[in-house]
Amino acid sequence: MKSILLPTDFSKASEKAMEYAILIAKRNDAKIIVAHAYLLPVFSSILTPTVMDCMIEEVIQKTDSKLISICQKISSEVSDSGKNLECEYVSDYSVPETEIKNVAQLKRPDLIIMGTNSRDNLQAFLRSTTSRIIDTVNFPLLIVHENTIVAPLEKIHMAIENISKDAMEASQLIDLASTFKASITLLHVQPTEKINNKGNVFFTEFVRKLVNYSGLNFKTCLSNNIEEGLQTSLSEDDSDLLVLIKYSRKWLDALFHKSIIRAFIKKGDLPVLILHRG
Repeated sequence: MKSILLPTDFSKASEKAMEYAILIAKRNDAKIIVAHAYLLPVFSSILTPTVMDCMIEEVIQKTDSKLISICQKISSEVSDSGKNLECEYVSDYSVPETEIKNVAQLKRPDLIIMGTNSRDNLQAFLRSTTSRIIDTVNFPLLIVHENTIVAPLEKIHMAIENISKDAMEASQLIDLASTFKASITLLHVQPTEKINNKGNVFFTEFVRKLVNYSGLNFKTCLSNNIEEGLQTSLSEDDSDLLVLIKYSRKWLDALFHKSIIRAFIKKGDLPVLILHRG
């Protein structure tokens, strides 16, 4: 992992995302790119152009000052190899999702880490910056809640829907998992009336041959409700990170899977990594 994109709005959630970015960057000597989108004040028609220019300059200076402070904090951290972390910032007048998308396309980060808050309902989530980033930016996206406890990753759990198709996505986790010597458990929710232990053994061997990682495991969650099955298993195993796949699907299917993503982001106690697949 060479670079991490860290969007920030200077909130508590963004500070927590920064802690995760530092944790991962220190293990990989990765560069952190801090990105911020700022909005300009609403001007009164009675203001002169000179006054408006001064107000705009003040907004930009205050924004840059905060970003410089963040970069200084990051650069003061020392990686596991004994080097100070490398950091730079980018800011522009834009809406957050547009700025993040543009910077991601330009910098091509290995990972985007951003903070988020809980949402009260599905409609609010669908309108949120987090949701729009998930839909528009096709880079691995780690979402961290402001109340998440930052700690080294030991147990990574990845929810898979179709074992033969989704297992290959686990290969994207090997670099992150090996950095922390973490285990990867593939979770598959199976209705209680379709118990098939022989199939589980077959798929376990299939996955291990497909993904070359010694710490890889396979687990079936018996439940007629995907969210409940995943939540139960995550609690049983004391997971440190949940990985979900964002599919490009028809609108109805996409809405359903977005609701699963939304449900776990809303929980707020477990970071969620979103991987994209067409």
